[in-house]
Amino acid sequence: MNKHDIEKRWYEFINSLPKPTQHLPNYQWGLHWTNISPHPVMPMYKKFYCDVRYWINDHDRLIMLISQDDDNPSMSITNACEHICTVIYCKEIKPFRHPLSISWFESYSCYTYPRNSKGDIGFSKITFSLHNNGVLHSPKWKYYSKDSFKTELFSN
Repeated sequence: MNKHDIEKRWYEFINSLPKPTQHLPNYQWGLHWTNISPHPVMPMYKKFYCDVRYWINDHDRLIMLISQDDDNPSMSITNACEHICTVIYCKEIKPFRHPLSISWFESYSCYTYPRNSKGDIGFSKITFSLHNNGVLHSPKWKYYSKDSFKTELFSN
């Protein structure tokens, strides 16, 4: 199965879910200097971005989904999840929820789980610890199938 087919299946699944309470496409969560080609001698300022969708279900639970498409030139959402989730929490949610009460998920629209296999579309639930200053850290991931993710959206 190629990336295009996987991405098509991923978006079909996402579109089959209840409409998100909010969708923030191309959410910019950081900037950095890089020496990546085409000009390895001249650093470039690059934007980090990902897609953010969140749902508030009937039980008043907040479920966040951070996703990344294949064409994203920035750091992967897995490698930067503490930073991404802290930024989203501080900029979008802070007055309303405690960060550890939020169900955080990540997914890639162009990969199957386990990655690069003939597996199905999947998600990872991320749990964090919290510093006294409100920064999320020490992420742990747990695999969720698409059906488990859908169930999570409706559970209390």
